[in-house]
Amino acid sequence: MPGVSFGSEITVDLKMAIIHRRVFFAKVGQAGPLVEHFQEVDKSMRQYGVDFKARIMTDHLSCRSDRVAIELEVENLEEIDASLGRLMGNPEGQAYFTKWIEKLNGLVLYSEADNWHVH
Repeated sequence: MPGVSFGSEITVDLKMAIIHRRVFFAKVGQAGPLVEHFQEVDKSMRQYGVDFKARIMTDHLSCRSDRVAIELEVENLEEIDASLGRLMGNPEGQAYFTKWIEKLNGLVLYSEADNWHVH
């Protein structure tokens, strides 16, 4: 299999899955509504051709309250871009997602993202 070698210790297989993780820092008391918002979009996006293997997680008492993480498992990061392109190319999908993002922005302070290779 093709891969990229980083010295003698690590070789990354370019065909392995990637986990895109985004941690959202919700406004105080908004973690529950944020989880519901992600659950709703996870179901709704399928009708627009966006169907990722996804997980929604909450942080339990680790000194940073109101954090919600989502993980999307994809074969490559281009899969995310292509899916969002299909969504935004559909007028109904674009209207839905624009409204969804507006509500998301009202629930969160900021987010951080990471991309991880699955071994």
